[in-house]
Amino acid sequence: MSANSKNNNLIIIAEDSLTQAESLKYVLEGFGYRVLVGNNGETALSLIKKEKPLLVITDVIMPVLDGYELCRYMKTDKNLYDVPVILLTSLADATDVIRGLESGADSYIMKPFTEKYLLSRIKNVLANRHLLRNEKSGKALNMVFAGESYSIDSNPSQILNMLLSTYESAVQRNLELITKESELVALNSSLHKKVKERKKELTSQLAEKKESESVLKKSEEKYRDLVDNALTGVYIANSEGELLFANEAMLSILEYESIEELLSVNTQNLYKHSEDRDKLLNILELSDEVASFETELVTRIGNTKHVILSVNLVNGILSGTILDITEWKQLEERNKKYEMELIAAKGKAIESEKLKTAFLANMSNDILTPMNTIMGFSELLGDPDLPNDKLLYFSEQINTSSNNLVNLIDNIIDIAKVESGGVSIKLSECKINDLLLDLYAYFDNEIKEKGKDKVYLKLRRASKNKDFAILSEPYRLRRILSNILKNAVNYTDSGEIEFGYSIQNGKSDEKTTSQGQMLQFFVRDKGKGISKEKLDLIFDRFRQSEDSYTKQFEGAGLSLPISRAYVELLGGEMWCESVEGEGSEFYFTVPCKIVKGKPGTPDTVTITKANLENINILVAEDVESNYRFIESVLKRSKARLIWSKNGKEALEKFKEDKSIDLILMDMRMPLMSGFEATKEIRKINKEIPIIAQTAFTGTEDKELFLDTGCNDYISKPIDKDLLIKVVGKYV
Repeated sequence: MSANSKNNNLIIIAEDSLTQAESLKYVLEGFGYRVLVGNNGETALSLIKKEKPLLVITDVIMPVLDGYELCRYMKTDKNLYDVPVILLTSLADATDVIRGLESGADSYIMKPFTEKYLLSRIKNVLANRHLLRNEKSGKALNMVFAGESYSIDSNPSQILNMLLSTYESAVQRNLELITKESELVALNSSLHKKVKERKKELTSQLAEKKESESVLKKSEEKYRDLVDNALTGVYIANSEGELLFANEAMLSILEYESIEELLSVNTQNLYKHSEDRDKLLNILELSDEVASFETELVTRIGNTKHVILSVNLVNGILSGTILDITEWKQLEERNKKYEMELIAAKGKAIESEKLKTAFLANMSNDILTPMNTIMGFSELLGDPDLPNDKLLYFSEQINTSSNNLVNLIDNIIDIAKVESGGVSIKLSECKINDLLLDLYAYFDNEIKEKGKDKVYLKLRRASKNKDFAILSEPYRLRRILSNILKNAVNYTDSGEIEFGYSIQNGKSDEKTTSQGQMLQFFVRDKGKGISKEKLDLIFDRFRQSEDSYTKQFEGAGLSLPISRAYVELLGGEMWCESVEGEGSEFYFTVPCKIVKGKPGTPDTVTITKANLENINILVAEDVESNYRFIESVLKRSKARLIWSKNGKEALEKFKEDKSIDLILMDMRMPLMSGFEATKEIRKINKEIPIIAQTAFTGTEDKELFLDTGCNDYISKPIDKDLLIKVVGKYV
């Protein structure tokens, strides 16, 4: 016979009372079980580890290792956690139940008990044993009871089984005590009759009566203590609904301040729904007993309690118990709500995943397309017999694709900054009319280069003052308008593209001026327009107006989401009105905080040609191809270039060569970054111009360069004309 089959009917008893242990052993062996006994928790644990029984029955109070500690040890042992444990207790205190839950026990058996009840509890626990293997405990439930903290880590089936066994035991005990009380009352009545009939034996009968009354009093006191300390509510009422008795648990459940106050309330007024009471009474008329009736009761302060009633009807008297399941009901509702939220979230996650997949597919195509052009034409440029016209054409294609790729990368970086909350607004003077005139000149030239002879650009300004300026962020404002205008040019084949602004009056708030004025910018085109069902999707960063593999124009669909994000950061809002086939109108607002005063000095100096003869320029650049480009651009100016390949080398060459007039500083280099090198140079020389060359192009990045000690910056990829202008400005 194997060990497992041998232990299929083994029950180990942990009991320090020899009498109780032998009694249990005798009963269990009569049921066909094999029984081993440990006279304390430690001895029993050794037997359990050695034999791994079918079931363990343990007394709560034992020397060396008590029942709770024994159970707790078993439930934390991976080899023993699935062995059911039944606690033997008198349930003298409510904390016994909580400690049992905390230790992970599976059931209670109250002393004293009948053989029938013992067998019933064992069968019930063994029938549910498989749940211990299938369910894992969830998050521990922390609670405080009677000033003590407890942490319950049992799985839901254990908790439910423990509570039901406690409830069943309490009800069984209550019914037994009620029956006992009836028998004692009948005995008392019989004794009175015998006293009358046997007056001659008054002395002896009187002594017997006193003894019987003493026993009865003790029994009644024990019954009352048990009822008063029960976890479930216990009550007695007549058929009219008048309460005759209620215990402390019922007082707590219904939130009354005293037993006297509760007894003055008719049970009809406790039901939230009166039809529930009528239904309960109808059932009692048919069967005289209701084991489980779920209803809602109203407490003294108006709260609703979900309860389960167990009621007996005897001679017009209703007696029963009330189990409060309010917290369980609330937990059930929360679980249902959470389940619905999870289903909704799952749907959104699936949709988001689909959008992201489509977005990444489009993004891959948008990156690889210009890269293919750049790499392909770059390879063709190596042909020594290439005609000049082909050379010019190939160079133009490479330049165009490079600009498209840079614009795409800028958009990806911008949307990443917006998503991460890394974009901050730095307000400064923004000359609106100058900005719009620059955009007009740029896109008018763009229209001509695209060969769109039937497209006309029109600018409309609310103020004709050349120096009209507001407090805003010029870089973000230019990006917003450029993004919208670029789309308008791409999607318009003929007709007018009109853009500009108007001054709107609105309600005053902290985002606007004291007068509540807003600038409302607009871009109107006569392009293809946007269908009504797609109008709400154009500002979604994972969507494009073309949801397919066929795209008429370049772009990853990021310009409008970025633009709207910038508008909201500036304190305005953005929207679109469009009719498919007729064109689109884009609008956005920004606070009109007018800047008054004399016009400022322009930041840039226009230089078409620069003579940098006798000018010494230190170029700090770790990538040789970048340095060779700068060298090619500046060599015609007759400037003398000094190349350093990292920040540390740049600092050493600056210290050695006192003739250096200007520094072009790459901000990301090995050994020592451009930031560190600039700070060290500024400790030596406060005046020499330092121009940062960097791939960081945000407004906050510019502020960082200037704070570090740089005079200006040029963003990569470097524009050769801008390089000449900036260098010429400082030398």
